[in-house]
Amino acid sequence: MIDPQLKGKVAIITGANHGIGAAAAKSLADQGAKVFVTYYLPECSYSRDELDEAQKAGVGGDRLYCAMQQQSGETVVEHINSAGPVGIF
Repeated sequence: MIDPQLKGKVAIITGANHGIGAAAAKSLADQGAKVFVTYYLPECSYSRDELDEAQKAGVGGDRLYCAMQQQSGETVVEHINSAGPVGIF
């Protein structure tokens, strides 16, 4: 749904490095809003290799969820900026 009333508005999205937060940030930007994204990277008991393996496999569970939480918000901001509106984190 494109909402013309969002053009030029500012949205603040928390948890925008993965999942629903990332999708919401991208959607609002695609509709013309300027988006400020923020996220938290919690401590994780898995090694980087274990997280990378979980992401490549794409199989659900705790390891994949932790891998998604460890993503940077940079890819979301890059998507927003490529769409035209301003995205910052």
